[in-house]
Amino acid sequence: MTSKISVYWDGEQSNVEDPEFRYRRGGLHPIILGDVMTADSPARHYRILHKLGRGAYATVWLAETLHLPSRRYVALKVCAANADSQHELKIFHHLPRDGPHNVIQLLDSFSVQGPNGVHAILVQDVVGQPTAPMRSLTRSASRVISRQLAQGLADLHRHGVVHGGEPMKSLDFHLGNVGVALPPLDDKLIADILSEAGSPACTIVLPRERPSCPQTLPAYVVPPISIIDYLATWDPTLHETRLRAMILDLGSAVLIEERTRPFCTLTEVCAPELVFEFAAHESKPSPTLASDIWSFACTIYEFVIGSRLFGGHCVQPNSYLLSKMARLCGEVPPTWRKYWESQDDLRSRPVSQEVADYQWQYQIEYLTTKKQYKRPEERPTVSEVSEFFQFLRFMLQIDPQRRPSAEQVLNHPWLRGKGRQ
Repeated sequence: MTSKISVYWDGEQSNVEDPEFRYRRGGLHPIILGDVMTADSPARHYRILHKLGRGAYATVWLAETLHLPSRRYVALKVCAANADSQHELKIFHHLPRDGPHNVIQLLDSFSVQGPNGVHAILVQDVVGQPTAPMRSLTRSASRVISRQLAQGLADLHRHGVVHGGEPMKSLDFHLGNVGVALPPLDDKLIADILSEAGSPACTIVLPRERPSCPQTLPAYVVPPISIIDYLATWDPTLHETRLRAMILDLGSAVLIEERTRPFCTLTEVCAPELVFEFAAHESKPSPTLASDIWSFACTIYEFVIGSRLFGGHCVQPNSYLLSKMARLCGEVPPTWRKYWESQDDLRSRPVSQEVADYQWQYQIEYLTTKKQYKRPEERPTVSEVSEFFQFLRFMLQIDPQRRPSAEQVLNHPWLRGKGRQ
């Protein structure tokens, strides 16, 4: 990689990629709105309309097909040149052609040569990301979405795939990797969609000095739009009546038969056995079916409760996080004891089932009596929260051998409660 390119405006908006670091040899492909991505044999043409999102190793764009008799809107995931795109394609091709029902599907794939290298492009359906309206779903609808995600995870496991995690910004099984299938967009005029989105808030990319290879930079960076929010303006009942949850991004999924890729999971949802190996031995074992279950539990907690189970962002797995996990689970595994006793900050922390029960009970009291809600009917009852927490604790076993399988999670009474299936 070349050195950092200094620009006058560095994309201070938190929802745009940093052009100074991301657009260089081996990095992201510079795209401007209106670009046409072309594939050969047979010829396919996709015109870029707006940005839908970004990740550590890709940008995602709303595009329209130009090669079909009738227009179709799709999402183009344009991978960085140094991304392991062939691995993600291998995972997609490992799954059945019609794919698991609640997992994003691959519609097409090809590659383009750009100034920063060769970039794989994955064509998928347009999906929505979890938004504020989704976080305020009725409890029945939240349970349905949770069950759909569990079904998607169970299908992946059934086909021998661990969802795993992604290096750097770590898009493993967490809310960044959860989407919802949208009603067909093809009957919408692009003018209407873009009118609702408004003019793109572009940040011009102007280098402070003349770069040796200026074509590596885009003319501007643009923040993503939320298609689901714009559809909701046309159909206010969308969030309650027409959602189907999807698991996104298989870029760092692992085939069970291989399991040769190290975990690089988002710390807040990383399973304790993986955190321990990193904190105690600086090693990164492969993710497992059991670690997926832990990450799923943390994700569902954040989706239903609206906050992270293990607090704010941690740069890397460490002993502090181990302490929080042990206290919430009520035990220190025997294999941790030697390391635990060697750390002053761990040795002094009380860990017992009583401590764990107290922490869960405190959360119940906070959610049912102290937390402020916009509408009285949003406040859950003690019984509702207790049932949900029983479901979480069923999965949040510090010993991975005691965690349930995805199929057992699907059969838990909380997921099988009343609600649209």
